[in-house]
Amino acid sequence: MKRRLSLLLALVLLLSLGLSACGGAGPDQTAKDFIKIVKEGEADKLKDVCTESFAAEASMMIAGIGMMKAADENFKFEASDFKVEKEEGDSAVVKFTMTISAGDEEDKEESTMNLIKKDGKWLVESVN
Repeated sequence: MKRRLSLLLALVLLLSLGLSACGGAGPDQTAKDFIKIVKEGEADKLKDVCTESFAAEASMMIAGIGMMKAADENFKFEASDFKVEKEEGDSAVVKFTMTISAGDEEDKEESTMNLIKKDGKWLVESVN
């Protein structure tokens, strides 16, 4: 029961924060780069992948994932199947699958990242 609650808490945290990131490639690669930084807990690299307005929220997300890992050594956060769903001018939507697992429990959720292009660089603005 406690493990299930932890898994649910992590999922809610990830979905409610609204992720943001940027990168030098297309929007799908930018989304992958952001997830990699979050998974590796490299908050100092967020400035390279986030809009200024989202950096604090992304830092909180990294801290939340760190707490989940500390509470449950089997906690895992994965993202896969990145696909540009829509790209118009300086905005894009990337669809992906988010998987959160702890112990023998696993939850998968289809999510989207909203990105903007600023100074020729894609930035993730939110995750829904």
